[in-house]
Amino acid sequence: DDGRLSIYETATSTLAQTLTQPSHLALKHTCIAFHGAAASDVAPALLALGTDTGSILLWDVQRATLLRTINAHAAKVSDVAFDVTGELLYSCSEDKHVCVWEVRSGAQRAQHKKGKVAISRIMLSPDGKHALLASTSLKLMRLDKWKRVLQLPGHAEATRCVSVSADGLLALSSDGSRHASLWRLDLSNKDADADASAAAVATMPFEAGVAQLAFLHTQASTCVFFVLTADGKLSVWRTPTKALFASGKKTKKQLQLPPKCSLIQVAAEESDTAAGGGGADPQRIQQAILVSEDEILVAHGAQLRPTFSRCKFVAPDGEPIKQIVLPRVSQGLLASEAPSAGGAKRKRADK
Repeated sequence: DDGRLSIYETATSTLAQTLTQPSHLALKHTCIAFHGAAASDVAPALLALGTDTGSILLWDVQRATLLRTINAHAAKVSDVAFDVTGELLYSCSEDKHVCVWEVRSGAQRAQHKKGKVAISRIMLSPDGKHALLASTSLKLMRLDKWKRVLQLPGHAEATRCVSVSADGLLALSSDGSRHASLWRLDLSNKDADADASAAAVATMPFEAGVAQLAFLHTQASTCVFFVLTADGKLSVWRTPTKALFASGKKTKKQLQLPPKCSLIQVAAEESDTAAGGGGADPQRIQQAILVSEDEILVAHGAQLRPTFSRCKFVAPDGEPIKQIVLPRVSQGLLASEAPSAGGAKRKRADK
């Protein structure tokens, strides 16, 4: 909340650098996007930070340098997203506009207003041809003509988290309630006003509100995604991609997803276990990202000093690990070693 951004080495859970601008106490960061430089790319790795004042901060990560401040919107920036090249930045705001910016110059490339409701999240497809705009509904847009391809019913409240699969054919979304929705994205749809009920694949219920969700970023024959809830429980699914398309037939009936591959969480404190719990665990899992079809990187422990752990949720023989319990982290000031994934308690899935 103080406007500083901390960057960590995930292999050692040590603080690598802190990005701070002189007026950091005058604004709050509201959203973030990262574009990493390829090995052959001379462009730097970039961070875009939206703020509550409507401005966007562009950082060169390697040099820890603030490249420029874009006075982007008249209200709080809700979300930012780089295109696949890193040359363009998309932003949406409570001022109900979606804007496109040139990263090198900070110049505005385009400005769009989408309806009477502000867009809360924006997600670009991996092929760079479409954008998923999320509010209470979800709109799939063609970027070249800024034309709506598909509209999905969405949620009762504004969407808080959304993700698109690596092949661009599936989407996950939630408004932060105890449900998340899995959707098919028909990129060839020619009737933007057609009945979109067939796009709903499944609705997944949880015991707590959804805090984060995402697909594996690389294409694979197996669809891998996770949902993290506010109580720190991380559910991971692995299912054949073909099974989610019902043999290519459109149907209004939602599919029955297979049971989650794995449930990952931090061990409960002994006092909480004895007392029956109560309140959010400060050491719960805060964020996660899939790094492969069988491994996920999680941030847990103290929020001001997180610990990063890699968790394998598939055993060497291919069987899913049903439950993984991460050990609690010492709160001592001298504690610096991250618990290894091998130190976690695991349960194999029943065959």
